[in-house]
Amino acid sequence: MPEIYSNGVFYRLVKHTVNFGLRAYFGNIVINGRENLPSDGSYILAPNHQNAFVDALMILQINKLRPTVFLARADIFGSALADKVLHFLKIMPVYRARDGKNSLAQNDLIFKKSMEVVLHSTPFCMMAEGTHNDRRQLLPLKKGMFRIAFAAQQKLVDKPLYIVPVGIDYESYDTPGNPSIINIGQPIAVKDYIESYQDNNALAINKIKENLRVAMTAQMHIIQSAEHYDEFYLLSKLYADARGEGYGGKATWRKFELRRQMTQKLDDLEKHNPQNADDIAKEISDTATLCRAYGVDSMHLFEAKSVVETLVGTILLVGIPMTIALLNWRLLVMLLLLCPIPFLPTRLLFRNVEDRQFVGSLNFAVQFVLVVLYLLAMTIAVGLLQGWGYAAVALVAGIAVWKSAYRLGSLVKRLFIGWKMLFFKQKTAKIMKDKFEEIFKKVVTD
Repeated sequence: MPEIYSNGVFYRLVKHTVNFGLRAYFGNIVINGRENLPSDGSYILAPNHQNAFVDALMILQINKLRPTVFLARADIFGSALADKVLHFLKIMPVYRARDGKNSLAQNDLIFKKSMEVVLHSTPFCMMAEGTHNDRRQLLPLKKGMFRIAFAAQQKLVDKPLYIVPVGIDYESYDTPGNPSIINIGQPIAVKDYIESYQDNNALAINKIKENLRVAMTAQMHIIQSAEHYDEFYLLSKLYADARGEGYGGKATWRKFELRRQMTQKLDDLEKHNPQNADDIAKEISDTATLCRAYGVDSMHLFEAKSVVETLVGTILLVGIPMTIALLNWRLLVMLLLLCPIPFLPTRLLFRNVEDRQFVGSLNFAVQFVLVVLYLLAMTIAVGLLQGWGYAAVALVAGIAVWKSAYRLGSLVKRLFIGWKMLFFKQKTAKIMKDKFEEIFKKVVTD
């Protein structure tokens, strides 16, 4: 097999296809801080880990022209086929105590291979927490990354090696059509700690680990509170929806910043005035309970647009296909058959998955494979029946539908919320919004 850091043609083709599918799935992926990637040395990417395999796919968005090598837990390996597929995907196993004490010795070989990747200036990624977490919090960082980093820096001598903090944020972990953010921070030069490492390994590792923790925290939306996590997240989300107007990347980033600002206010309040924080959390919980009692979805309360926007959106959404159908119903049928997979509710297949953090990854994987197979089958069928010129047009049109389908699904959901809030629950929704607005003011002005 070729070296794991090789960048073969087939790998590049698969990678670009997956990247396209991921951008389509989320509708919008905002990458901030790409200029922070070091240009004068090798680097290790250190992202937070909150969405299983999708996190690794997000990291592939950072370096579109270069491969990225990953470490993943060893229990996903085991068969000859799995080993070959994962090697092709640039994934190496890392063994944990739960894999058996004897297996831990195999980490020595993995660490050596990891250093080879770094020494060949190939981007290398390790999930700094060592496991995924279903909350917007940062788990304690593991030491394996730093051992590899220091060993590699000693071999690189004067050539610098960096650890790059990365924050990945999702508006929704498992529902497609919701944008996500990749936030790249300032790199940490391992060379700055090498002298300390030579004097005292443990002290140097703890120091760089703490600095990385602080740097990662600055790139993420973190809710420090354990007691009031759900209430604080709800209020930060609603605050961002209420104040973050607009569409596209700027609006996505604006909402991310607003969520962080509100959460910071709440965390500071809990730290300095815990009784007041308890009162605020109770108000949030009571208002959310009222919303449920009156049939109002508190989580999406501020997503409903104005009456005019809702009507215009609905007219366009319904009017365009109706106009096409009136002109030529066969054309409408053809458009619907171009790429129907994104509209299938495949997420329902994973309702019984115990670890909910895998739902988004499994749903994306199923959708991606089905879309690719469908587009290939459709192209071949059109080519055989109508000619390969028509097949090429159908393929391009199908890819265009794939790219826009998840955003369209998200738009339909927002319009549905808009109709429900504005025309069926208008008075109740306004009362609930006013209650949350009062809570916003209490937190912001406290």
